[in-house]
Amino acid sequence: MKILEINAYYDFGSTGHIVKDLCIEGLKRNYEMYAIYWLCRKKECTSANVIYCGEMFEPSKMRKLTQWIINGGRLNYNDDRTKRIISEIERIAPDIIHLHNLHGDFEHGSINIEMLLTAIAKLKCRVIWTFHDCWPITGRCYYFSYKCCDKWKSGCGNCPQRWFDRQGIIIDYSTENWLRKKKLYEQIEDLTVVTVSNWLNEVVRESMLKNRRIVTVHNGIDTKIFTPAEEKIGNDKFRILCIGWDRRKGYKDYYKLSKMLSEDEEIVVVGRRPIFRRFHRLPNNIRQISRATSKLSMAEIYRNADVYFNASPAETFGLTTVEALSCGTPVVGYRNTATTELLESTGCGANLAENGNVENVVNIIEQIKNSDVNRKALHEICSRMFEHSMMLEQYVEIYENLT
Repeated sequence: MKILEINAYYDFGSTGHIVKDLCIEGLKRNYEMYAIYWLCRKKECTSANVIYCGEMFEPSKMRKLTQWIINGGRLNYNDDRTKRIISEIERIAPDIIHLHNLHGDFEHGSINIEMLLTAIAKLKCRVIWTFHDCWPITGRCYYFSYKCCDKWKSGCGNCPQRWFDRQGIIIDYSTENWLRKKKLYEQIEDLTVVTVSNWLNEVVRESMLKNRRIVTVHNGIDTKIFTPAEEKIGNDKFRILCIGWDRRKGYKDYYKLSKMLSEDEEIVVVGRRPIFRRFHRLPNNIRQISRATSKLSMAEIYRNADVYFNASPAETFGLTTVEALSCGTPVVGYRNTATTELLESTGCGANLAENGNVENVVNIIEQIKNSDVNRKALHEICSRMFEHSMMLEQYVEIYENLT
């Protein structure tokens, strides 16, 4: 069986690591595995079956920013790159094409999606598409939850998030894109949609793809790396962990939370603030640390925290939530999207705060602070539900069922 994985990244970021692991697992089972990617070239990767179709030199940040603001959300971007991808697909002639994130990162439409999907449809092969966010079913956005928008169900337009995430603010392409996507999907005869959470599964069942095969495969983690500390680490202060400084991570709530903490509590944020946010001095009880360079170092960060606050208003899965729980660190999150699913399924439903209610978050944190957390029990639950090998096994089962 010849399987081709297509993703913007390879061995980089959560989706890039999943693609690499699927290739390794497929080779163990004697599948003929290939991967195509086009962003963040991995020069150390010498496998002939891992094919980089991007440029030799990445576009400048200024060029990316310009494309992001003016063309953000368009389906037709970078024809040359897309033609290279199509040429490789035709050369490989796979039995199964497994799509992941096609929209890239900063440039949003980093390839010509319309050209690519049209070419794939003509091959008449089986197609699997793992949805890691909501972009495939919306007119332009990754997550519609920010503005509680439901236009994606019947057709987008006058996008309420256009100014919120500052993408494509010159022209609103959401109506055109939604209609084009719908038409493109109709051309693909054999399409299986994989969602990374039950919440996203239910969303897709209300979308333009509601009549397709839709299955859920939760993202997995290596529970041998993300393990609790043998003994609770004693910090000088009660440490509340947060991750990321962008809007999707809910960074504004870090500041709100900092005003409500007692003197023996502090917030530790992983990652550096964007340049345009560094002009504002951080409160004394917020400390930022460098982004982890490996899973081992990230696991150590989780173990050093007393609680992890996931302030994101939109999660299609929530990998950091599962990683923290597997390290025995209790998680507080908002009652929205997939965060609710993860915390309730792991027996932590009491740690859900009402959406955007930081006072509610403070009360839950105080309850955790004054309770005896069974860290090993949290790890055991994650091992049963989100072990990495289980995710790979489920994908293999999907591959086998399509042959």
